[in-house]
Amino acid sequence: MCDLLIVAAVNITFLMVTGFVSNVLNFGAWSNQLLAGMTLIFGSVWSIGYFAFSWTLTGQTLGMALLGVRVVSTSGSYITLWRAVLRYFSLYLSAILLLGYFWVLIDDRRQGFHDKIARTFVVYTWPAPKTATAHFYRQRGDFLHAGCSADQMQPPGPMNPSATTQVAPPPAQGTQVQSQRST
Repeated sequence: MCDLLIVAAVNITFLMVTGFVSNVLNFGAWSNQLLAGMTLIFGSVWSIGYFAFSWTLTGQTLGMALLGVRVVSTSGSYITLWRAVLRYFSLYLSAILLLGYFWVLIDDRRQGFHDKIARTFVVYTWPAPKTATAHFYRQRGDFLHAGCSADQMQPPGPMNPSATTQVAPPPAQGTQVQSQRST
């Protein structure tokens, strides 16, 4: 939605400026047709350029940056200008009855028609949230939320000197490990 507003704002501004110039200079009836043609050409070039160059240079438009997503190729790298233009025109194919967009809900790889055609993926750019584990609370030093004291937060193992469990080094290759049983 943010991207559509940006493209529309630039197109409307261009239309207003060219309309003002046309009225001031009063070129006659043919100026309205020229104005319509110029607006169509500028609007198309601006719209394609905004999406294609944004996807090519940074992998995301301003709206995608706000949502925390990015377009990448199937190899995980930035997409080429050709793939970006192909993806742009494929968006119109996906918009037919919205089938290409709803396809994301049932596709295992979460690709719309436009992503399948251009061989792209949309991935999240924000880091995954940390889970609320004891280790997480220990890192934050927030023991109240975890419901336990600071000494209970220490993980068992070689990094904790008061740990009751000891971690043995792995056996050398070629030797067999014998289990010890206490009787």
